[in-house]
Amino acid sequence: MSFGTTLKYIMEERGLKAVDFVDDVLTPRYMSQLLNNKMKSPTWERGVYIVDKLGMSIDEFWALEKKLDQK
Repeated sequence: MSFGTTLKYIMEERGLKAVDFVDDVLTPRYMSQLLNNKMKSPTWERGVYIVDKLGMSIDEFWALEKKLDQK
């Protein structure tokens, strides 16, 4: 599963929208491309930044990604 698909799943579970992530680092266009799988994954720095905004650790995010892959 891609980073964007996992992120989209978490956002749906938590009732979040892309606009909730938009700031000086994450533009609306960037979030749209990520969530629509128009990019494979973010840079490491942006990935960590996004996961941190979710209040998760990278390990928690990856564990969920692997769990969703098994479905």
